[in-house]
Amino acid sequence: MIFTVSELILILVITIGTTITLYIHTDSKLQEYNQRSLDMIESIRQDIRDFHGRLCIIEERNKK
Repeated sequence: MIFTVSELILILVITIGTTITLYIHTDSKLQEYNQRSLDMIESIRQDIRDFHGRLCIIEERNKK
């Protein structure tokens, strides 16, 4: 099976084009998931702060 130079160039261009397209798509998805994770972490931190504040108020009431 012998390929001509133009066929090899075509295969190379298709391979590189597909690889670059998939990389760009994957990279954008990873950035989206990363941002969602950061948003969730910040939400959890806020919930912990609120819970801690309420817990401190309850402890103060129980001391009296």
